[in-house]
Amino acid sequence: MIIGNRRQDFDEPLIFDDKLRKNADPTSTILGDVIIKDLGEITQKYTDQVVAKANAYADEQIKGDFESDEDLLDRAKSSLDEIYGSKREELADKTKKSLVEYGESKSGYASEREKDRAALKARYASAWEDQKDDIARKGLSHSSIADLQGERLTSDYRAASRELDASYDRRVQAIDEKIEKLNRAYEDAMRGYEISYAIELEDKVKKLKSQRDKLADKYYKERQTERDAIYEKALLRETSDDQVYEKTYGDYREDKKANVQERYDYLVNALKGKNSTAVAKFLKDYQSDLKHYLGLYYDRFVEEVS
Repeated sequence: MIIGNRRQDFDEPLIFDDKLRKNADPTSTILGDVIIKDLGEITQKYTDQVVAKANAYADEQIKGDFESDEDLLDRAKSSLDEIYGSKREELADKTKKSLVEYGESKSGYASEREKDRAALKARYASAWEDQKDDIARKGLSHSSIADLQGERLTSDYRAASRELDASYDRRVQAIDEKIEKLNRAYEDAMRGYEISYAIELEDKVKKLKSQRDKLADKYYKERQTERDAIYEKALLRETSDDQVYEKTYGDYREDKKANVQERYDYLVNALKGKNSTAVAKFLKDYQSDLKHYLGLYYDRFVEEVS
């Protein structure tokens, strides 16, 4: 839409130089070219609406059936979940089996400890009985030697018991360390799977999108001429529908009506407070522009501001 700008006459009071502007009567100053430019910008909003509507319609008519980004993500996840699901399950089963074996070893150590304790106690009890028999044969049962022999055996037994427990404690500790190491390895492996999964997922989605986009580009390029024709028809239909409605009802359809009303209200506000002489000159000088922008509302506007 091209609006021709008119050169201002030297004697008209619409635009002043800086020196004159300071002393000018504001009620007689109407910046006509600025107002017309603003009207063009308001009108362009409706034009943009019509173009957007036609574009949306044309796009919908030739829309291809392509997977969405969400669909591609789900497809990539599905393929990787199968791979990494097996890896995780295998690792979990292997780790669980080792933990069960370690647990059984610890239980076995506990049982062996009790048996060894009983055997140690029996051995020292037997040794004490042998000592007592020997002391009795020598007639020393009531001597201090008997007491010393008893204390020595008791001390040896306690020392042997401590060593036996320490030996089993070391073996249990070694198992606990293996369990801790196994759990750390399991957690590290799972984190590694998560990192690898994320990297592979991103790469797989990227490749799937690239494949999809190439197919879509090819599809739409092959149908560009068809789309352009649909777009042009949609524009013509919109214009034709406007014209038929305006001729039938003497008014504008909803979207255009709102836009023309916005132009109308803008003009009324722009001329508010201006004196009748300036308004009359503005209406005369920009009559063709005003008729173009206000259309069916032009006469009502002239009547309201005159």
